[in-house]
Amino acid sequence: MFRRVLPCAALIALFAPALLAQGVTVCVFQGKESHDIATQYASDPQNVATALSGQTLPSGGTIQAIAVPDVEPKQQDDAAQSHNCGYIISVHRTEILAAPAGVAGNMDAGGVGSGHINQSAMNQQNDTHLDYILRRTGSKKKLLNGESDSSSPWNHVASEAVKKLAREEK
Repeated sequence: MFRRVLPCAALIALFAPALLAQGVTVCVFQGKESHDIATQYASDPQNVATALSGQTLPSGGTIQAIAVPDVEPKQQDDAAQSHNCGYIISVHRTEILAAPAGVAGNMDAGGVGSGHINQSAMNQQNDTHLDYILRRTGSKKKLLNGESDSSSPWNHVASEAVKKLAREEK
């Protein structure tokens, strides 16, 4: 009897960490954008998925991230379920026109009927941020939401998601 139990115990000890350290699959979607911004930043979901894939959780499990293009927000849960994703990250690009020094309020860059072009507004650099939301597939409750910095937005989103997923597995 002991001879049968010992090999089984050895197999369980050998494979238990791998079974307990199962990975997490995350689908990355892009939120609804204006046509120009969506075209310009269409690689955001792919870049977030690349930064997130292969990250290791404290349990030893790894994260597999899948960028899923061209999915309407209402269809994200269905698409995530078809890819066996337990979590969804939605990213949304936000661009803010920076005001030049000494100018406050809305920027008029010479729109219809203005009769002039505000060159100082045209020469300002836009501030671009990547807003993100992490939630479980099938749930509307946000587990994490925030805004990345403009210098390394995809790594920031991935880093914050890994921290939250690590807390979720406890």
